[in-house]
Amino acid sequence: MNEETLREMIIQTISDKSNVAITDHNINFLSNTYGISVVELFYIIDSLEIQLETPLFGLFEESDHNILTVSNLSQHIIQIMNYKQPIM
Repeated sequence: MNEETLREMIIQTISDKSNVAITDHNINFLSNTYGISVVELFYIIDSLEIQLETPLFGLFEESDHNILTVSNLSQHIIQIMNYKQPIM
């Protein structure tokens, strides 16, 4: 999956789970502009994990709130997907 396709998936998932239309890939989801709640964010991440068949819990281990933009989130997810290893 390329990054642009992933961005579109993130935007669609946010729309589906929070009824928010993302118009700028660089504005934080939790900002007043979008007002997505932390609870909605959990549902968004859960849905992305299911769609991508990739655990995303590692996203927040070494990242701060700056990851919560379409651009940053897609970059981090691509990194996780590139290093995804089969479970032994």
